[in-house]
Amino acid sequence: MSDAGSKDAPFSVTGYLDVVAGRLEATLGKSHRQWIKAEVSKKYEKDHLYLDVVDSDRGAQLKAKCWKGTWQPLKARLEQAGIAVKEGSVITFEAYVDIYKARGELGVVITDVDVASALGEAELRRQELIARLTAEGVIVPKGEDHDPHAFLPELPLRVGLVASPGTEGYNDFLGQLTDSPYCFDVRVARATVQGDNAPAEVVTALKALAAGDGSWQPDIICVVRGGGSKLDLSCFDDERIARAIAACPVPVATGIGHTGDISVADMATRRAFITPTATGQALVRAVREWRERHVVQPARDLNRIGRAVLEESGQYLARTRRELVTGALSTINDEAASLRHARERLSHASYRTLGDVATYLASTRRFLGAHDPARRLQQGWALVRLGDRVITHASQLTPGDGVEVTFADGSVLARVEERK
Repeated sequence: MSDAGSKDAPFSVTGYLDVVAGRLEATLGKSHRQWIKAEVSKKYEKDHLYLDVVDSDRGAQLKAKCWKGTWQPLKARLEQAGIAVKEGSVITFEAYVDIYKARGELGVVITDVDVASALGEAELRRQELIARLTAEGVIVPKGEDHDPHAFLPELPLRVGLVASPGTEGYNDFLGQLTDSPYCFDVRVARATVQGDNAPAEVVTALKALAAGDGSWQPDIICVVRGGGSKLDLSCFDDERIARAIAACPVPVATGIGHTGDISVADMATRRAFITPTATGQALVRAVREWRERHVVQPARDLNRIGRAVLEESGQYLARTRRELVTGALSTINDEAASLRHARERLSHASYRTLGDVATYLASTRRFLGAHDPARRLQQGWALVRLGDRVITHASQLTPGDGVEVTFADGSVLARVEERK
């Protein structure tokens, strides 16, 4: 009788696979589990976990699966350590061989994952990413004295917000702005902030906000997310987010509520704050400081200058008033003295003038007395009048004129008979 598998007694496909499975089970089965290190090239999860794993040089590929009963507690351990099994992850896992006879596929069933190794691989890849992004200038090293406030826009009132609405981080950030006395104009671009879809959504949100809408352009874009586990926050170590932040034409601030090491996204901006609350407080502080510099302090200076001008003007007016009063009193005193002197001069001049007038009047009186017609009449002279006219020459009269002849003791009327 020929041996099974010989030319005379060939295997059926099922029979052959049964033999292969048996032999593999004997050396690589459940009782002979082996540790394998590979990179995840494809992942599908629905209760159970299904992976395609490859060598880092992509030289070979293997199907791997982890049944629900094993995967759920294992997944919890990984998440607690901040590890996500995703495409690109390098993991070291324990498995035994498995043949899917319906398709003739060789695969393995995962029974455990080396968490410590996964942590080391994740951190190694993270550090390699940081080094590469630093060399390219995407990440700019910061000193110990780095102050993110110093890199905020001077007046960040128009704020683009990348966040998941309704979450604690979203509410904490907006609460700082709405509780402030300033009028922030916030536009929100919704994005998932954890999980495999988060990096792509954050990048899309950043680009949408940076583009503006024609009538609105942000002064700053803030990416915020509340606290969580390392795994929850691991999406912010994604290269795509770091590059999008570095390339954004609008300043980007991060407020990722993490503990321990900062994320790669934080490293890509000079404006990284430890929580969403701190990010909102920083914007309020920036606006308050701008108002202090450009509104409050100039108002104080203007008030101080105004008070100084008023005080100086008051002093000038008081000085001028004193000078006017003093000058007026001096002028009045001078004028009074001048009037006294004038009065004295006028009095002396009046006395002289009156004396001169008295002398003149006396002289005139004597002169008039000497020529007084009444005196002449007493001396025997007579005054002849023709009407109102005094006759001084005979030629002034004609025969028949009636004249009045005045003597010292009276007057007579006479008629001219003849002129000789």
